[in-house]
Amino acid sequence: MRDLKEISRKNREYMERNNPCLSEEQLSKKCIEENNYDYDKCTLYFENVKSCREFWESVKMERRVKGIRPYLPYPDERAQIKAEHLRNQSQKS
Repeated sequence: MRDLKEISRKNREYMERNNPCLSEEQLSKKCIEENNYDYDKCTLYFENVKSCREFWESVKMERRVKGIRPYLPYPDERAQIKAEHLRNQSQKS
């Protein structure tokens, strides 16, 4: 049983490392399940997942152009990157 928990933990870490939109995707799946697969009721969740993916793709592209590796920031760096992005967006407005 312990090995199974260890595998599950490592799988979760792998998924979080490689999918910055994991929590958004899980929320959209939960919405679908709670609303009997009525996709119309979960439109905001889907839009949030799409925005998340677009944001992180732009971050990856920017880091690639600047030669920063890894292209996708580690999970512990992501909150700071999002905060900087929001700060820059508010200054532009």
